[in-house]
Amino acid sequence: MELETQTLPASSEMSSESNRRHTVRILIGTAVLLVVVTIAGVFAAIRYYAPATELWSALTLPSELRQAHFITRGTDVSVYAVTASHGYVSESTGQGRYVVYAAPKEDALFVTADPVTSTYHLELNGKVVLTSLEPITTAALSPNKKQVVYAKQREGIEASRDAADWDVILFFPATSKNIVVSPGFAPFFIDDTHVARFTNAGIYVIDTVTSTQTELLKQEFKQMLPGFSQSPDHTLIAWSDPVTKSTLVYRTGSSLTRVMAFDGFVPLFALGNSALYRMKLTPEGTTIYRYSFTSTDSARMIHTLPVSLQISALSL
Repeated sequence: MELETQTLPASSEMSSESNRRHTVRILIGTAVLLVVVTIAGVFAAIRYYAPATELWSALTLPSELRQAHFITRGTDVSVYAVTASHGYVSESTGQGRYVVYAAPKEDALFVTADPVTSTYHLELNGKVVLTSLEPITTAALSPNKKQVVYAKQREGIEASRDAADWDVILFFPATSKNIVVSPGFAPFFIDDTHVARFTNAGIYVIDTVTSTQTELLKQEFKQMLPGFSQSPDHTLIAWSDPVTKSTLVYRTGSSLTRVMAFDGFVPLFALGNSALYRMKLTPEGTTIYRYSFTSTDSARMIHTLPVSLQISALSL
């Protein structure tokens, strides 16, 4: 009977195979470590490196905010147009001034102030069209783009929030002509010939052709409102009252129709065509909440802008 014989591999062959397996394990481990370090580095950059944080914030912006203007209030004006591919790009030419009020983005209208000269400016399409020694709070552009209405504190008055100390003025950029409409604050256009404004007794609209006046809302405003906004399509207005601790949205026209109301004073917000956007300043940055007009859901947090941008206002 013949026995089958087997030849054992040489010890050198076994050692070579073991070395190959060891090398493969080292390469896999190194690759995994590199991936982990890379991911950790990316997250660290997003968290601590300002340009990376800003780019990541721009890339993750909700689509409804990607064409908005983001504004920081400070010694320098910085108006940021945000796109998903280019991040934050400064569009401001008003160095040394800060934004007091931003009208809807498409109007390209801003109220700015110069802390050095103590002057206020109306800026339209990137150009200063009016300069005032008295404070200007808000401004609005007419639908035909030919008129601006703004609220200016009367000469000789010092830091008053009483509506009786402020005038609503109609301004024509083409001729630099100013016409005093009436006392009031937070003016806005219903159409090209009807200007509405807030007063101590309520909201009134005046026909600029016939000078006739109509009451839109009877309500006592004990002081000027620090929070006011108009929607991009000019059909909605919103304000927040620190006295009554309420925030209200109305549809405009021959009368005012309430669209939304909620308890609480909101100092920083912007009005869209279908939602109100509230900004809350936190140590992490500016958190934006969305209040939908078509939903009964509570406010929804939709984005946080990095603290490095110091964003405190929004123009839709």
